Order: sequence, then C-alpha cells, then structure tokens
Amino acid sequence: KELNQQRPFRILCVTILTSWGEESLPSIIKPQPISQLVQELANLVKSVGLRGLVLSGEELEILKQSGFYLVTPGIRFSDQESNDQKRVKGPKEAIQSGSSLLVVGRPIIGAKNPKEAALDFMTAIYDF
Repeated sequence: KELNQQRPFRILCVTILTSWGEESLPSIIKPQPISQLVQELANLVKSVGLRGLVLSGEELEILKQSGFYLVTPGIRFSDQESNDQKRVKGPKEAIQSGSSLLVVGRPIIGAKNPKEAALDFMTAIYDF
C-alpha cells in the first residue's frame, strides 16, 4: 500500500473482459451478475491498496464515485461493429459514466482513415 502511494505510475487491475458476457464467463467464476463480480473484484483491489481498474462501460456507474482510476476498453460508436466485444459503450457516455481513460483500438486502427477516426472520437468527447 505504501509503495503504491509513492510511485509515479498506476497498477491497473483487470476485472471482467469486455469480450465476456454472463453466458460466456469461464466456469471457474461463480455464476452471478457481472456487475456483482466487478464490485467484488474492486473491493479486493482496494483492500490491497491499489486504485486502478480496467472495466467495461457497463460497470462504470457502480464505481463512479469510488475513487478508482477507471480505464474503459470496448469503446465504440453505436453504429460500429462490436466484433467480439459483448459489453461496449460510446466514448461520451463512458466519460459521463465516470471513465478516467478510454481504450479505442479497432475502430481507429481498422478505419480507412485512422487519423480521421481518432478525431471523430475526440470530437464526440470534447464537442470541438
């Protein structure tokens, strides 16, 4: 706990992958709603003195006021393919729901014009 307070970087703990839905959770995970699993994992992370979580946009609201640094993958516009992602959120909605940092991969990398795609995400967040 003490070292985590002194270091200039964040250790991020991954909760439940955005490519997993409740129907596709590994059998080793006890069957319960994903939101409950994420809350339990967040409590465990907090108990060891860490404050960084990677979680889907669907679970942001339950941890919005928790003091965690929240990193959100699976960011897509509603008209984009979700590919293998089961739990996705739009960029503006994720920020409004409490995300500290967004992870946008394939919607930018796979775009015909990646620079334009990146600007579209920034515009959606910051209303340029």
